[in-house]
Amino acid sequence: MPNVHSRFCLLASLLVSACNSQPPGAAATKAGPDAPYPYLRGTWVEQTKTGFTLLEIQDTAHVRYHFYGQQSPGKDAEYYYAASQATMGYHDHNSTSIWVLTDHVRLDYKIDGDQLREYDKMGEQAVLRRVYTGPQQDYREFDGSQLRGVITDVQNPLVVEGATRKRDTTERLVLNDRDRQYTFTTVPNATGRRITELAAVGDSVIKPKFSDTLVLRRQHTGQRLKFTFRKF
Repeated sequence: MPNVHSRFCLLASLLVSACNSQPPGAAATKAGPDAPYPYLRGTWVEQTKTGFTLLEIQDTAHVRYHFYGQQSPGKDAEYYYAASQATMGYHDHNSTSIWVLTDHVRLDYKIDGDQLREYDKMGEQAVLRRVYTGPQQDYREFDGSQLRGVITDVQNPLVVEGATRKRDTTERLVLNDRDRQYTFTTVPNATGRRITELAAVGDSVIKPKFSDTLVLRRQHTGQRLKFTFRKF
């Protein structure tokens, strides 16, 4: 079991130090800002009874590391929080593990699906799990669904912001063979319009599982329109 107390004390003391030095080899491992890591982009969290670790990844040059933990046990326990900007990169060509370089500490993780397993010479130290926002979870459910049915309800609501009326980015539809509402955001097609601006109750929708294209078949004309959708 990792020594959370000693690990946190070391991290906290390094992060609050005024020293700007970096660990040996840091300059050689820093990555450029133009290398995005699309799959890793997002928020990864480990929560324990005494604190949490949170890693936010945008791209190789824009990573944020947060640590909150308990320094001493008992009813008079003291808690500390530390945060640092960081960079990251892959250890190998197979993209199975990454390093994260904070202001003063380098952390190593093995990629395991929706988990980042922190390791060092002593073995596994922590497991960060990817957490999804509401739109991301909606997208995952929509993307992983095979759709082939008739539309029974479709919504493309208007929102009002001050004096300006504009389309909400969230579209919703219900099919006759499903007991749930699907939420997504399509990209305007060749007509310049999104699916929920053209679809009506009685039209049909076809989308294979994990396909990036959705087909709308209009009931009265038989016209088939293709749409792609935003990925979150």
